[in-house]
Amino acid sequence: MAKRKLKITAKANGPTLPSLVVASLQTARNLISDEENWGQLSLEDGGRYCLLGAVYEGSALVTYDLALTWDDRDDLEDRAQLHVEASIPLSQSITGFNDDPQRTHKQVLRVLDKAIKRAEKAAR
Repeated sequence: MAKRKLKITAKANGPTLPSLVVASLQTARNLISDEENWGQLSLEDGGRYCLLGAVYEGSALVTYDLALTWDDRDDLEDRAQLHVEASIPLSQSITGFNDDPQRTHKQVLRVLDKAIKRAEKAAR
């Protein structure tokens, strides 16, 4: 993934897309780091997030105060999702992985940790 500057109107030298992807994934992990805040079968339900819901919310929280184009927001979410998908074993979808009845919270956090490391490597 190539580094590029976002089209941020608030700052001339804003953060790079790869750095925002890392921050989004770290925020997603923080959202569901407590097992009580992780859920299955729904993006968000009463403050409980599935893996994909946490990625969406993490991206939204990280970019809340930034004047980004919709294309940049979509690109950020897409890249965050790609890092998560690449970290899931057996080529499962994010929702298929998260919603597996045998899935554990610890396994979901492990995937997010791998995704964060992948994103950090891409941001260098």
